[in-house]
Amino acid sequence: ELPQSPPSPPENKIARECITELFPSLLLSFFLVFGSQPNPNQSFSSSFSEGLILFTLTSLFTNCDNSPVHLNPAVSISISARNFGGILTCIARLIGQWLGSLLGFLLAFALTSPSLFSDSLHFPPPSPPDLFSTRTQMFFLESIFTAFICLPYLSHSVHPHIIAATRTLASFFLFKVSISCNFFLQLNSCIIVLISSPSTLTGLPFLFLSLFSSFLGSLLSVVISHLFPL
Repeated sequence: ELPQSPPSPPENKIARECITELFPSLLLSFFLVFGSQPNPNQSFSSSFSEGLILFTLTSLFTNCDNSPVHLNPAVSISISARNFGGILTCIARLIGQWLGSLLGFLLAFALTSPSLFSDSLHFPPPSPPDLFSTRTQMFFLESIFTAFICLPYLSHSVHPHIIAATRTLASFFLFKVSISCNFFLQLNSCIIVLISSPSTLTGLPFLFLSLFSSFLGSLLSVVISHLFPL
């Protein structure tokens, strides 16, 4: 019988969870900026590129225990709440997501002209379309889609490709109404705008709505997964 290697110390597992989220989060925010550069077919290409990026990253960055990368704070929070534990793991993933996303934005900012970068971020978001006449309506829409994104992660058998396909579908529809369902993307774009042109930063109320919608979406996904086990 071959000798088994000793289990990894807890601090090594926490660091691995953080790094697991950091690198793909960096790639996500970096490529999202370049995928959103103004072009004649922006309405289609940006939503398509965001979905393709999410599909690729979710499919590739999967741990050996079949736990796919989260790339979203709401997902990490909902999984931690569903399992009633793993607080340190959740915090490590949140740190990795925030830091990786910020580094990705900074890298894109360094390689892109400020005017194009500002056009790509759209922060604060443009006025809601006629279909969603108030920020309150967009808040509940973001909460519902956040729960939709989180639910596949709460399944008893996690399938990375199903998760990737769900997020691709959500990003395609949400691009039309300027909703990301990702609080860290909103927060870090706010930080970059604050660095580049502070006078244009007028979207802080929307940032708080994005934070609350993330928590509400996480709560909804946990409640639904308890009522209707997947």
